[in-house]
Amino acid sequence: MDIPEVDNDVIGYIHETGLAQILGTIPGMYMVDIFTWMEFLPIWLKPWEKEAKKRFQRDMRWCLERLQSQISTWSFLEAMLQNPEAQRKCRIEIDNIVGDRLPEFADLDRIPYVKCIMKEVWRWRPPVALGHPHVTTRDIIYNGYRIPKGSRIHLNSWAIGHDPRRHDDPERFWPERYIGDETTGKAMQSINSADVSKRDHFAFGAGRRICPGYNVAERSFAVAIMRILWAFEVQPAPGTQVPLDPLSYMKNAEMPGNASINLPVTLEVRSEERKKLINDIFDKMDRERTKMVST
Repeated sequence: MDIPEVDNDVIGYIHETGLAQILGTIPGMYMVDIFTWMEFLPIWLKPWEKEAKKRFQRDMRWCLERLQSQISTWSFLEAMLQNPEAQRKCRIEIDNIVGDRLPEFADLDRIPYVKCIMKEVWRWRPPVALGHPHVTTRDIIYNGYRIPKGSRIHLNSWAIGHDPRRHDDPERFWPERYIGDETTGKAMQSINSADVSKRDHFAFGAGRRICPGYNVAERSFAVAIMRILWAFEVQPAPGTQVPLDPLSYMKNAEMPGNASINLPVTLEVRSEERKKLINDIFDKMDRERTKMVST
């Protein structure tokens, strides 16, 4: 989502929506919090519920109009452009398991190379290179250094993922480094490892403040990888100079150090049968989305 100026209307909308959510959760804000029997009144006698439904529909439409990209998906496409052999190897595994049907999340355990690619993308191109900032709640002494209370601390997931002491040839995109890893494709097991040196990547952060949505991210990314490679050949856009120069498409990227909509990529449908199936699925999704925002 592009927010070119600090006084953009998008920022105002986000603040307004956040304030409404905070006010709506204050105990006693609405009469129904006190007189709970009012919950069973018809909708036309419940202005708070009518307002909530109205806001939901408005927010849903607003988000659907503005969601443009997925950072990890762009990084995956970049990896496939730069590593056609990894793309070919993964596609063979997918085709051998699912054939002509659309891949599902349930197929993941039988396609181990997808898990390796997923982890390597998050190590090679973490979506938030410096991690989200945290603040110390008290003075800390670490390795002889004093970190005062209130200090801003970042988990440098990029540096950790590119540390040659942890990963051989870290600049190389090499999914095979995770073959035989018992936690491959199981983010929760890796995150909960008592030995932090055995963590595969730090794309979701670390500690108690780790991203709570890692399971959703892992599932959706795995499905995206399987379906893209099942449906398309990932190729450089016509006229693109090969080998690719990352600086040429990372300029003005949504997140520093990651590919974005500027990536010179072309997706070529692999067959007419798959093209028809893709179009049918998009039509179905469009109908469901229209129904969702109009309910």
